[in-house]
Amino acid sequence: MIALVREGARATMTISNPLKRNAMTLQMWQELTARMRECAGDEEIRVVVLRGDGGKAFVSGADIDGADIEHGAHGLQAYDAAISEAYRAVAECPHPVLAQIDGYCIGGGLGLAVAADLRVCDEGAQFGIPAAKLGVGYSVDGVAMLMQLVGPSIAKDILFTARRLGAEEALRAGLVNQVVAKGQVAERIDELALAIMENAPLTIRTVKQTVAALSFQPDHAQTQHIQDLVDGCFASSDHREGLEAFFAKRPAVFKGR
Repeated sequence: MIALVREGARATMTISNPLKRNAMTLQMWQELTARMRECAGDEEIRVVVLRGDGGKAFVSGADIDGADIEHGAHGLQAYDAAISEAYRAVAECPHPVLAQIDGYCIGGGLGLAVAADLRVCDEGAQFGIPAAKLGVGYSVDGVAMLMQLVGPSIAKDILFTARRLGAEEALRAGLVNQVVAKGQVAERIDELALAIMENAPLTIRTVKQTVAALSFQPDHAQTQHIQDLVDGCFASSDHREGLEAFFAKRPAVFKGR
């Protein structure tokens, strides 16, 4: 579930699936989009905080054994589309969005954090995108935002290797703005939120829109071919092999088709 709590000019959105380290179902992505749009339309809000429930994870990725993800290309493409819509809702929110990252920030969780404006993590946080281990296509929006944040070379490293990055490497790469001691993330986020809420909201809104306008924005005509390739990943034998290997807890054997 996605819980939204309003405290004055601050909105806090809690992603809650703690038994699975806040892995996201299709319904959770859709709820997050709806809650974010609700915040976007509220002119009294000055900052939005995204956090995971339980203190062990921000979001650990997709709840890929959820009943709402079919083992077929159509269902997984619908799930991917819901993720992209959520990313856009976060990125396009007129208010600053802060990601409070405790522990795991994996897959779609990392994409969600990247879509936020500022990211603070604890020293034990772990980051990664395991798409290449599952044979899935990673969304155009997700790749574009990651590349904007860390540059093409580091984005390729993260996506090609599917490896985990620790907090300090994430800081050096530009994935996060600050690393704090374990248990101190919420306090630092509170400080940032307060500093932002004390400043002029029109200036902040203008800065956010200016940065977005000056950033690389994928052109639909140029990205349609890429989207076809992403869809092809979901329909591939390699993807089926990736899922089967994941559930069987064995190494996948990919054949490139």
